[in-house]
Amino acid sequence: MTYHAYRTPKVETYQPSIRRLIEAGYRVIRIGEPGLDTMGFPPDAYVNFPDWGEVDRAVDLFVLARNAFGLAQNSGPIWVAGSAEPMRYRQILDAGIPAILFSDKIAEAGYEVRDTSPDELLAATEEMLDCMAGTWQRDVETDTAFRALRAEYEARIAADPDMQASNFAFYGYAHPFGSIARVTLKAQPGFLD
Repeated sequence: MTYHAYRTPKVETYQPSIRRLIEAGYRVIRIGEPGLDTMGFPPDAYVNFPDWGEVDRAVDLFVLARNAFGLAQNSGPIWVAGSAEPMRYRQILDAGIPAILFSDKIAEAGYEVRDTSPDELLAATEEMLDCMAGTWQRDVETDTAFRALRAEYEARIAADPDMQASNFAFYGYAHPFGSIARVTLKAQPGFLD
């Protein structure tokens, strides 16, 4: 959908991750927008719900509730460039970019949303597989810094009546779970500085 095209990255970027998950013995189920099929995977290993036709969207909730883990883009832009260089996370939050919901408004504000690369998605997939295998170790210092930035942003939302009226508090930026993928920090050193 063009009004929030940044939420629908090219499905081809997920192909290496899909292949890796199938190799690891997982069944991959894609939810989201129709018409973005990834071809060439066995039907017993890759299920593309959106292209089944009219399917009750409650199926998405069922899949999300029952899956081992998920790969998804951020609900709001995280990889954002204000020039040729990607912005740091604090800059993104200070500019209020997560509250800009429409692609044309992001462009009007002078920002560009960049897709995550297939290699970056594959690295994040490997992290998730390591987590499932019990071999992944949390980076407490990095997670603490990431959550501190989100807590500052959430406090700004709580103090802004317009943001409250727009229901931006719903997203819970300061929640105590989840970690930033290490590939993000490798691809952009200083992202959390």
